[in-house]
Amino acid sequence: MLGANRRLWLVLGGLLAAIWLVLGLAWWWQASHPGDAAGLALVLMVGALASAAAVGGLAVWLQRGLLRPLRSLQAAADVMNSANPQHSPEMPRGHLLGGLPGEVDQLGNALRDARRQVAAALATGAAQADQQRQRLEMVLREIPEGVVVCDADARVLLYNPAAQRILDDPQALGLGRSLFAVFEEQPVRHMLDTRFHAASASGQASENRFICGQKGQDRFLRCRLGRIEAEPGEVGSGSGGGFILVFRDVTGALSGRRQQAAGLQHALLELRARVAALPEAGKVLGEALERVQNEGRALAGRPWLSSEMHSSDLARVVALQLGPDRPLSETGVPVWLRANSHAVASALALLAKSLPLPAGEGCDLETGPGEARVAISLVWRGEPLSEEEIVQLCRTALVEVAGTPKVGEVMRAHGAVLLSSRHRRSGYAQLGFSLETAEAPEQRKDLPPRPEFYDFDLAAPEVEAELRERRLLDLGFVVFDSETTGLRPSDGDELVALAGVRVVNGRVLGGESFDQLINPGRSIPASSIRFHGITDEVVRDQPPAEIVLPRFREFVGDQVLVAYNAAFDMRFLERKQVAAGVRFDDCPVLDILLISVFLHGDALEDHSLDGIAKRYGVHAADRHSALGDSLTTAQVFVRLLDVLARRGITTLGEVLDASEQVVEIRRQQAQF
Repeated sequence: MLGANRRLWLVLGGLLAAIWLVLGLAWWWQASHPGDAAGLALVLMVGALASAAAVGGLAVWLQRGLLRPLRSLQAAADVMNSANPQHSPEMPRGHLLGGLPGEVDQLGNALRDARRQVAAALATGAAQADQQRQRLEMVLREIPEGVVVCDADARVLLYNPAAQRILDDPQALGLGRSLFAVFEEQPVRHMLDTRFHAASASGQASENRFICGQKGQDRFLRCRLGRIEAEPGEVGSGSGGGFILVFRDVTGALSGRRQQAAGLQHALLELRARVAALPEAGKVLGEALERVQNEGRALAGRPWLSSEMHSSDLARVVALQLGPDRPLSETGVPVWLRANSHAVASALALLAKSLPLPAGEGCDLETGPGEARVAISLVWRGEPLSEEEIVQLCRTALVEVAGTPKVGEVMRAHGAVLLSSRHRRSGYAQLGFSLETAEAPEQRKDLPPRPEFYDFDLAAPEVEAELRERRLLDLGFVVFDSETTGLRPSDGDELVALAGVRVVNGRVLGGESFDQLINPGRSIPASSIRFHGITDEVVRDQPPAEIVLPRFREFVGDQVLVAYNAAFDMRFLERKQVAAGVRFDDCPVLDILLISVFLHGDALEDHSLDGIAKRYGVHAADRHSALGDSLTTAQVFVRLLDVLARRGITTLGEVLDASEQVVEIRRQQAQF
């Protein structure tokens, strides 16, 4: 290549020298023969012809030595890349490319070796994948339950022989076909929504067992779902990698259990009719038979595979079924419950669609926790349903639920009765039933209440006159609570958790909440961990208060803050507000403790949060957690609004004045 370059430069140099020589001769002729234009023209013509000949010769030489060899080399590279890496460039003699063809030939050899190695690696990988597939197939063949693997769009990727055997149709399942060509879609969609949604207050998903029907067959399948996470960076439709469906046929078991339950109910009805004729023992025996009958109803419901789920998941699924034309809001205290989630959600959606709602209005799904059962109610503006309307609703079939049960059957299976009545909110009605309460994770019970805290140095913020005159029911509130490292903010105790929930129009919006753990920057004493269960390990990777407080301030907005023993929580907020770059000392604050003392004073001794909640029929769930206490306080606050209204206190200013009276009394008592 070096020699070819040298020859090229020599040729170009010679051409340039010839051109300069012609120009020099022309100049010399002009200088020695001035005025001889014809001679000068002859000299220039001869020089031009000579230059043209030189340029033509150079072009021919470049065509043969450079351009044609380059085209040959390009053709050889194309053959080597697309068909035959062993092909060697066919170069013309005398080319000016030097060693370039040899380098290209070496690249071809390297490409051939690389392709050979890749082919060997692919063959090895394919062999290993085939071995793994064979092992997986062997395992799947031994599993007595049906197994179907689907992608995020419910297309079948894999299934075992037991799946075909249980479905009793060799052609039912097919790779690439939709799972919903075989399985009823609604139960599976419901479980995908509730199982894989991370919206519940505890961060734990509901259980994944359910009953599903086979399309075109009178067959019931007991199913379980498992999620397949998407690989990092994976691109495709859907929100995840897919899911695994495991199922078995329970048609016979369900049918037998239902026949047993139906026979038991029939026998009990006959027996109760005869017992009613007895003179004295009839009442006692009737009560005993009532208990047996309730057990029989529960027996009928057990095959429906009730499982734990969170009420927030239930509300969200019902809202999805209703769609935007009939909006549903979650109110009350979110709680864990036990039920056949698909059947209950479908029943609630049907009931909500049947409500006589004004045009453009929706309804609330209100949950109220109790000791053993959870009250589930649809609340709307209007009149309660009549007994005839309820009976008609109970006779309505749920076509999307396996077995097409009626609403009344779903109620009986859960030991519930559908009732309609006026709601405590004026002008509103409710339609609801109760479900079994499920144990909330890590409940902490029998802990002493936080002592009353009065901070007389904490100045109450000035509230604008216009805001003071506004009605309480027209305001928005954020009921909040905090957990801390201790009870002495002035001695260095810090926040470890902060939570809040909105109250609007006398409704607790359990679905609109703020809940955040906080790294206190110091160790948490064991005496405090006993109360809230928050350890150093739990908050190690959580943000500090300087980051959390601006988020909470944004959540609060222009709404009124409400808390139990509010001075305690406000002291922690105000100590951090400068570092966080926000202000809380300008927020109107209502204290449930002060309101309770104002309303009942010395007439009632227990003004603890548990005592007030019990007094007003509020079940305190998940106590000593920031969000749990916020929800309990919010439920208490809503009931106190009614009591305040009956006392003639309806504006924000009137409540603030009443609270200030209590603070002044406590200030005077502290001096003695």
